[in-house]
Amino acid sequence: MSIKVIKFTIMLCLFFISTFSHAKQAYFDAGIHFGGAKVDRVQLAGGAGSTDIGTGDVFSLSLGYAYTPISEIDIQLGIGFRGNTAIGEENNVKWSSNFIESSAYYNLNDFRIGSGIQHYINPELRGGTINRDFENTNAYFITLEYKLYQSILIGFRITSEEYIDEATRENISGNTFGVTLVITQ
Repeated sequence: MSIKVIKFTIMLCLFFISTFSHAKQAYFDAGIHFGGAKVDRVQLAGGAGSTDIGTGDVFSLSLGYAYTPISEIDIQLGIGFRGNTAIGEENNVKWSSNFIESSAYYNLNDFRIGSGIQHYINPELRGGTINRDFENTNAYFITLEYKLYQSILIGFRITSEEYIDEATRENISGNTFGVTLVITQ
Protein backbone atom coordinates (compact mmCIF):
# COMPACT_ATOMS: atom_id res chain seq x y z
CA MET A 1 0.00 0.00 0.00
CA SER A 2 1.50 3.36 -0.93
CA ILE A 3 2.37 5.85 1.79
CA LYS A 4 0.12 8.48 0.17
CA VAL A 5 -2.89 6.14 0.36
CA ILE A 6 -2.16 5.31 4.01
CA LYS A 7 -1.76 9.00 4.92
CA PHE A 8 -4.97 9.90 3.09
CA THR A 9 -6.90 7.11 4.85
CA ILE A 10 -5.58 8.13 8.28
CA MET A 11 -6.42 11.79 7.64
CA LEU A 12 -9.89 10.85 6.42
CA CYS A 13 -10.47 8.72 9.54
CA LEU A 14 -9.30 11.55 11.82
CA PHE A 15 -11.51 14.08 10.01
CA PHE A 16 -14.44 11.69 10.17
CA ILE A 17 -13.98 11.14 13.91
CA SER A 18 -13.34 14.75 14.89
CA THR A 19 -16.09 16.30 12.74
CA PHE A 20 -19.03 14.48 14.24
CA SER A 21 -20.00 14.65 17.91
CA HIS A 22 -21.88 11.34 17.94
CA ALA A 23 -20.55 8.04 19.24
CA LYS A 24 -17.26 6.92 17.75
CA GLN A 25 -15.21 3.81 18.41
CA ALA A 26 -12.21 1.97 17.08
CA TYR A 27 -12.65 -1.53 15.68
CA PHE A 28 -10.46 -4.50 14.83
CA ASP A 29 -11.71 -7.15 12.41
CA ALA A 30 -10.15 -10.57 11.74
CA GLY A 31 -11.55 -13.10 9.30
CA ILE A 32 -11.06 -16.43 7.58
CA HIS A 33 -12.46 -16.60 4.04
CA PHE A 34 -13.01 -19.52 1.65
CA GLY A 35 -13.58 -19.74 -2.09
CA GLY A 36 -11.94 -17.72 -4.81
CA ALA A 37 -9.91 -19.07 -7.69
CA LYS A 38 -6.65 -20.96 -7.57
CA VAL A 39 -3.85 -18.95 -9.18
CA ASP A 40 -0.84 -21.28 -8.98
CA ARG A 41 0.46 -24.60 -7.57
CA VAL A 42 3.25 -24.75 -4.98
CA GLN A 43 5.47 -27.74 -4.09
CA LEU A 44 5.40 -28.06 -0.30
CA ALA A 45 8.48 -28.25 1.91
CA GLY A 46 9.85 -31.66 2.86
CA GLY A 47 8.37 -33.41 -0.16
CA ALA A 48 4.88 -33.25 1.36
CA GLY A 49 3.22 -32.85 -2.03
CA SER A 50 1.77 -29.68 -3.46
CA THR A 51 -0.99 -27.20 -2.75
CA ASP A 52 -2.92 -24.58 -4.67
CA ILE A 53 -2.60 -20.93 -3.74
CA GLY A 54 -5.01 -18.26 -4.89
CA THR A 55 -7.43 -15.47 -4.14
CA GLY A 56 -9.59 -17.48 -1.75
CA ASP A 57 -8.81 -19.47 1.39
CA VAL A 58 -7.31 -16.34 2.94
CA PHE A 59 -7.21 -14.53 6.25
CA SER A 60 -7.95 -10.84 6.69
CA LEU A 61 -7.09 -8.21 9.30
CA SER A 62 -8.43 -4.67 9.35
CA LEU A 63 -8.76 -1.76 11.73
CA GLY A 64 -10.49 1.57 11.64
CA TYR A 65 -13.18 3.71 13.19
CA ALA A 66 -16.92 3.36 13.40
CA TYR A 67 -19.22 6.36 13.62
CA THR A 68 -22.77 6.01 14.98
CA PRO A 69 -24.94 8.95 13.86
CA ILE A 70 -28.01 7.29 15.44
CA SER A 71 -28.20 4.16 17.59
CA GLU A 72 -29.37 1.91 14.75
CA ILE A 73 -26.68 2.89 12.22
CA ASP A 74 -22.90 2.35 12.19
CA ILE A 75 -20.65 3.73 9.46
CA GLN A 76 -17.12 2.30 9.31
CA LEU A 77 -13.94 3.36 7.56
CA GLY A 78 -10.73 1.34 7.80
CA ILE A 79 -7.62 -0.16 6.27
CA GLY A 80 -6.58 -3.79 6.14
CA PHE A 81 -4.63 -6.72 4.73
CA ARG A 82 -5.80 -9.94 3.13
CA GLY A 83 -3.61 -12.87 2.16
CA ASN A 84 -2.28 -16.38 2.64
CA THR A 85 1.03 -18.21 2.44
CA ALA A 86 2.14 -21.61 1.14
CA ILE A 87 5.42 -22.85 2.60
CA GLY A 88 7.21 -24.15 -0.47
CA GLU A 89 10.09 -26.56 -0.88
CA GLU A 90 12.47 -23.83 -1.98
CA ASN A 91 10.60 -20.63 -1.14
CA ASN A 92 7.41 -19.48 0.52
CA VAL A 93 4.73 -18.21 -1.83
CA LYS A 94 2.43 -15.45 -0.63
CA TRP A 95 -0.84 -14.04 -1.99
CA SER A 96 -1.36 -10.59 -0.51
CA SER A 97 -3.35 -7.41 -0.94
CA ASN A 98 -3.93 -4.28 1.11
CA PHE A 99 -7.29 -2.55 1.14
CA ILE A 100 -9.28 0.48 2.21
CA GLU A 101 -12.86 -0.23 3.21
CA SER A 102 -16.04 1.68 3.85
CA SER A 103 -19.23 0.09 5.15
CA ALA A 104 -22.59 0.81 6.75
CA TYR A 105 -24.50 -1.37 9.22
CA TYR A 106 -28.02 -1.46 10.59
CA ASN A 107 -28.24 -2.57 14.25
CA LEU A 108 -31.18 -4.65 15.40
CA ASN A 109 -30.92 -5.80 19.04
CA ASP A 110 -27.99 -8.28 19.13
CA PHE A 111 -27.65 -8.48 15.33
CA ARG A 112 -26.37 -6.11 12.71
CA ILE A 113 -26.47 -6.38 8.94
CA GLY A 114 -24.32 -4.36 6.62
CA SER A 115 -22.66 -3.94 3.30
CA GLY A 116 -19.64 -2.15 2.02
CA ILE A 117 -16.88 -1.73 -0.49
CA GLN A 118 -13.20 -2.56 -0.28
CA HIS A 119 -10.62 -1.12 -2.67
CA TYR A 120 -7.71 -3.56 -3.05
CA ILE A 121 -4.32 -2.02 -3.71
CA ASN A 122 -1.41 -3.89 -5.34
CA PRO A 123 -2.68 -7.49 -5.17
CA GLU A 124 0.20 -9.85 -5.86
CA LEU A 125 1.42 -13.44 -5.78
CA ARG A 126 5.13 -13.67 -4.91
CA GLY A 127 7.71 -16.29 -4.04
CA GLY A 128 10.32 -18.45 -5.74
CA THR A 129 9.78 -18.35 -9.49
CA ILE A 130 6.21 -17.04 -9.09
CA ASN A 131 5.91 -13.30 -9.62
CA ARG A 132 2.41 -12.15 -10.63
CA ASP A 133 0.85 -8.71 -10.23
CA PHE A 134 -2.84 -7.92 -10.45
CA GLU A 135 -4.69 -4.67 -11.12
CA ASN A 136 -6.19 -2.73 -8.23
CA THR A 137 -9.82 -3.76 -7.84
CA ASN A 138 -13.00 -3.16 -5.86
CA ALA A 139 -14.79 -5.79 -3.81
CA TYR A 140 -18.35 -5.61 -2.52
CA PHE A 141 -19.55 -7.43 0.58
CA ILE A 142 -22.55 -8.10 2.78
CA THR A 143 -22.23 -9.12 6.41
CA LEU A 144 -24.50 -10.48 9.12
CA GLU A 145 -23.06 -10.21 12.63
CA TYR A 146 -24.18 -11.32 16.09
CA LYS A 147 -23.11 -9.54 19.27
CA LEU A 148 -21.55 -12.13 21.60
CA TYR A 149 -20.62 -9.57 24.26
CA GLN A 150 -20.78 -5.79 24.57
CA SER A 151 -17.82 -5.24 22.23
CA ILE A 152 -17.35 -8.61 20.48
CA LEU A 153 -19.23 -9.65 17.36
CA ILE A 154 -19.00 -12.77 15.23
CA GLY A 155 -20.17 -12.60 11.64
CA PHE A 156 -20.66 -14.24 8.28
CA ARG A 157 -19.45 -12.32 5.20
CA ILE A 158 -19.95 -12.85 1.48
CA THR A 159 -17.54 -10.95 -0.78
CA SER A 160 -17.72 -10.43 -4.54
CA GLU A 161 -14.50 -9.46 -6.29
CA GLU A 162 -12.55 -10.10 -9.47
CA TYR A 163 -8.83 -9.69 -10.14
CA ILE A 164 -7.17 -9.07 -13.51
CA ASP A 165 -3.65 -10.41 -14.05
CA GLU A 166 -1.56 -7.51 -15.37
CA ALA A 167 0.54 -9.73 -17.67
CA THR A 168 -2.04 -12.12 -19.13
CA ARG A 169 -5.20 -9.95 -18.71
CA GLU A 170 -6.88 -13.09 -17.31
CA ASN A 171 -9.90 -12.47 -15.03
CA ILE A 172 -9.63 -14.38 -11.76
CA SER A 173 -12.52 -14.73 -9.31
CA GLY A 174 -11.92 -13.63 -5.75
CA ASN A 175 -15.47 -14.36 -4.56
CA THR A 176 -15.42 -15.70 -1.00
CA PHE A 177 -17.56 -16.46 2.02
CA GLY A 178 -16.09 -16.22 5.48
CA VAL A 179 -16.34 -15.88 9.22
CA THR A 180 -15.28 -12.67 10.95
CA LEU A 181 -14.57 -11.62 14.51
CA VAL A 182 -14.98 -7.92 15.29
CA ILE A 183 -13.73 -6.28 18.48
CA THR A 184 -14.75 -2.70 19.22
CA GLN A 185 -13.42 -0.31 21.80
